[in-house]
Amino acid sequence: NSRSTRTSVTQCLQVRGQKSLAQSLGVDLVLVSPLRRTLQTATGLFPQHGNMVSFEPLREGVSESCNLRLPIEAIAPRFPEVDFSLIESGPDKHLYRFLPSGKTVDPEKYQALTDVDCRIEESDEEMDKRAEEVIAFVASRPEKKIALVSHAMFLRALVLAFRKGMPPQSLKGADPWFENCEIRELKHVRPEVN
Repeated sequence: NSRSTRTSVTQCLQVRGQKSLAQSLGVDLVLVSPLRRTLQTATGLFPQHGNMVSFEPLREGVSESCNLRLPIEAIAPRFPEVDFSLIESGPDKHLYRFLPSGKTVDPEKYQALTDVDCRIEESDEEMDKRAEEVIAFVASRPEKKIALVSHAMFLRALVLAFRKGMPPQSLKGADPWFENCEIRELKHVRPEVN
């Protein structure tokens, strides 16, 4: 669960320095991946935002040990402004993908698990399922403007899922590739309920 790099912190401060992001975008809710580097980005871009929630499906694809999260009990005290109530307590549920079959890891040694090869990478289908879950969750929320702070590979899957069934003229801004600290606005129109 790597930290933000110096470049990422600089980019975050540059974007934040342009204006208060939450105010300029009118963001009602910030949903953020539970990985430390995105929590650092979200709290850096949206300081003192009163409605910031960590949401597990926004995490990066699970293929490298840097994409494992710390146990929420260890990370939550570092980010008191974030609501972690939607995250299961305990070690990352994807830890098994890195351990030899049938093995477990002592929570005291959990943070030392770095540069370990992934035995069972998350499949494209699994990531696509998470993308659909995020779209459904966002659509179910009462807030109108929701910021998602996530990771490049997952955002690609999310945008590709979002684009399904959209007419070509409405695909502006729906390029699936994201740069670091890139901000985009995508509009999701909720169907009318009769």
